[in-house]
Amino acid sequence: MRVEINKAIEGCRNKQIIGAALETEVNYLPEDKALKDSLTWLKEFGNQDVDLFRDWLIVSNFQVVSDLAENSLIIDNNALGKIQINKAQGQKCDRCWHYQKETFNGVQNTKLCKRCSNIINFEFI
Repeated sequence: MRVEINKAIEGCRNKQIIGAALETEVNYLPEDKALKDSLTWLKEFGNQDVDLFRDWLIVSNFQVVSDLAENSLIIDNNALGKIQINKAQGQKCDRCWHYQKETFNGVQNTKLCKRCSNIINFEFI
């Protein structure tokens, strides 16, 4: 799955639609039942601090969906399902570089996502 998603992202990069994978959000519509069941199980029972699909794929957001969004940069059909690449929404976190809809003000005019803000604030306690 990761290889197929990276191919779709690379297609966007080659067309100079995006510069980096972190500038994307991925919607995945699985057609392979075993893969869909595995992703569902991991979402329900996995460690939410570690088992983040977006971190495995190095993208700003990853969702398993039942319908694809209307506007996208590219849709790739393969044996595993449909991969939709969208431009990431929100602002770029100055620490982890993920794009998030909700950011917080950090020191020296930095923008931080919730995760990084919690880490930075934890370090100062």
